[in-house]
Amino acid sequence: MNKWQKLFLCTCLMAGIIISAKAQQDTSRVNALLQLSDHYFLKDNRKKSDLDSAMLYVLSALKLSNTLLYQKGTGNSYEQLSKIVHVNGDSTKGRYFSGKAIDIFKANNYLTELGDAYFDLAGYYSFSGNGLKERIHAMKLSLDAFQKAKSRKKEADIFKELGDLYQIQGDFSKSMESLKQSLKIYQQIGYLELMGVYDLLGFVSTASGDQKEGIRYGLLAVQTAEMLGDSSKQVCTIYNRLGITYLNLNELDKANTYFRKALSVAKKYKDNNAVHELAFNITHVLLSQEKKMESLHFLHEIEKDYNPEDVISKIRIVSGFATIYAKLNNYTVAQKYCTQLLNISEKYELNNEENSLLYGAVIPVLLTTHKYPETHKYLMANGQLAEKTGLLMNLAVNHLWWFKLDSAQGNYISAIAHYQTYKRLNDSLFNESKSRQVSQLEIVYNIEQKDKDLAFKEQNIQLLTKQAQLQYSQLQASRVIKNFTLSGIVLLLIIIILLYKNMQHRSKNHKLLQAQQIEIQKKNTSLEDLIKEKDWLVKEIHHRVKNNFHMVIGLLGTQSGYLKTEEALSAISDSQHRIHAMSLIHQKLYQSDNLSAINMPDYIHELVDYLRDSFNIRQAIRFKLQIDRIELDLSRCIPLGLILNEAITNAIKYAFPDGRDGIIIISLSQVPEHKILLTITDNGVGLPAAFDINAQNSMGMNLMQGLSEDIDGDFNIVNHDGTSISIAFDLTLTN
Repeated sequence: MNKWQKLFLCTCLMAGIIISAKAQQDTSRVNALLQLSDHYFLKDNRKKSDLDSAMLYVLSALKLSNTLLYQKGTGNSYEQLSKIVHVNGDSTKGRYFSGKAIDIFKANNYLTELGDAYFDLAGYYSFSGNGLKERIHAMKLSLDAFQKAKSRKKEADIFKELGDLYQIQGDFSKSMESLKQSLKIYQQIGYLELMGVYDLLGFVSTASGDQKEGIRYGLLAVQTAEMLGDSSKQVCTIYNRLGITYLNLNELDKANTYFRKALSVAKKYKDNNAVHELAFNITHVLLSQEKKMESLHFLHEIEKDYNPEDVISKIRIVSGFATIYAKLNNYTVAQKYCTQLLNISEKYELNNEENSLLYGAVIPVLLTTHKYPETHKYLMANGQLAEKTGLLMNLAVNHLWWFKLDSAQGNYISAIAHYQTYKRLNDSLFNESKSRQVSQLEIVYNIEQKDKDLAFKEQNIQLLTKQAQLQYSQLQASRVIKNFTLSGIVLLLIIIILLYKNMQHRSKNHKLLQAQQIEIQKKNTSLEDLIKEKDWLVKEIHHRVKNNFHMVIGLLGTQSGYLKTEEALSAISDSQHRIHAMSLIHQKLYQSDNLSAINMPDYIHELVDYLRDSFNIRQAIRFKLQIDRIELDLSRCIPLGLILNEAITNAIKYAFPDGRDGIIIISLSQVPEHKILLTITDNGVGLPAAFDINAQNSMGMNLMQGLSEDIDGDFNIVNHDGTSISIAFDLTLTN
């Protein structure tokens, strides 16, 4: 090779290097343009001018990529274009650009980019019907690409997304499988932010009827979020779903705690949709706690401060008001809200969740107002929806409504069949073992937290012990050097021998004491478990007694529909009031931590509210309650409750004829000589002039006298400017 050939070869090499460097520089410019486009596209509080800038930069990147034949740049440009035009409202053009990007990535085997493109394509499909199926299909293609690219983090992300989509579809088995696969991969790669997948696992477990797992994963989600200091909107969802699980288990105080936490996060981020969802849930809790007026005021405040804008928010607010007014027995207003809901259903195509909320509010009102054909129609639709979504709790409640409808129409065989189905489904969701497992999970959660604190303290103690030992050794060495004499050595040996023997003796005693303490601790633990189990069983008995009383009240109400005489209807109504007075006592017992006594102020206030609502006398007759803070046991509460019911009912019915106004004063106080005094006084027309208590053949009067005798009480009735009934009895029972 001559010198000219060598010179030519060197020139070609230099030119190639220059061209290669320039090409690399140009592709970097493409990537920089795409990054600029992404910056404007992802800006907080993005404006139209930001989208215009994003479009300008991506078009420049596309043009340069085509000039350089830079395939990855072209594909990424089309993908970015797809996102921008989609946000601008042109879904058709957006899907076209997405398809072009997918074709380029697939042809060049750009697997990571292909996975991202399929993930973005899924966003073009809805969350219902065929749209949901297409969305799942696109996610599966995205998953396949990430698996081939060995992109483990994105693989776990897609498994999590698929789990969420499957639960929306109602396929809880596939959802659980995908979410557990996601969790496994996250843990394998050491990913710490697991609260999202824990939250979904808890939500799916609860929806499929496994309350134990729902609580376990929900607590893990809360623990992980708090450990990582997460304060994002995701925490709102975590608190809300854990609250729903506690609500399903009738743990109302815990449900309310987590719903309120979630509400504060939603308000912080001004998320109206989340605020309305949580307002609906909190309203449900308050109604379950019989706090009807508080729930009404709360929902009015939410509606005033956070105006519902989308369909589901309107349904939640309107459903909440319909349910509250139905609980207040104001069915005229409740029906107006139901009409609003039905108008919404005709105007919009509702999804499963929206329909479920609507049915839950409308069916009870239609049933109570005797609109049986419409009730039948919506019960059929709600049952099909519950079976389709796999929500066992909704299906159980639907069978309970069927039972009430069939009972009201006299179809008793069908009613019994529906009630048996309701009990079977309800028992499968809320059995004793699951409640115990939930309690155990909470105990384990608290113990783990305590163990962590204890381990930290033990580490500090060990460090201090080692430092003390080191200092002691140094001191001993110094003393030995200074006092190294024969007498000192002998004396030291004697002391060491004595200390050793003493230590052996103390060690032996310590081991014996430890063994005794362990045995005592075991017995204490066993006794505590037995006490907790006994308390739980007693609460369950009171709960079931209350439920049975309510069933009897419902059956009496159904029976009253077939009676015609006023005397029979009055007897049925009086019986319902007496049964409710006893039912309220059992309700107070299972809601209270004290299973042996009833707080009388709370009980009497609720009984008066119930009778006031039952007779619809809130404006005509006023009540003055002067109740001391007294707690009485069950043996005195039931007779007193029935006496109160009879006395108040008689005063309402007979003391104020022709709709006149009046006052009923109820007093319960402790008087000298360890006695309790109950008085019921009205300023009505009073008793007839020839009234003789011993000659009366009234069931109510005889019942009050008999019940007073049961508690060794002195029963008196006085006719002076109205009627005054008093019963005085000992604070302690003598029998």
